Amino acid sequence: MSSALAHILENAAQYSPPGSVIDVHLMVAAGELQLRVRDRGAGLAVADLEHLFERFYRGSEGRQQRFGTGMGLAITRGLLAAQGGRVWAENDPDGGAVFTIAAPVATRPTSVVEGELS
Repeated sequence: MSSALAHILENAAQYSPPGSVIDVHLMVAAGELQLRVRDRGAGLAVADLEHLFERFYRGSEGRQQRFGTGMGLAITRGLLAAQGGRVWAENDPDGGAVFTIAAPVATRPTSVVEGELS
């Protein structure tokens, strides 16, 4: 999952304006860890959404840049699938792209210990 996250973060940095914020949120729900990465770039073309995770696919924005092979997101999908995880992309209503990676995790109830700390 760490390699998959690295691919997503690299893409967010690549497609965001210099100096802009990249948000990373995480949560555990229904037995899975979800990491959500939002950039402040132009977002994803609707026509690209269904193809982003295909091998050698470069979105309309990516084709205008000189670097990249179109393998990063396909590798991300494969890494997560090997762990029983998944990845998906969408546009944020306030702008930018959002990539979410999810992988199953074992959870256990937490216990609260009351008392004074010394």
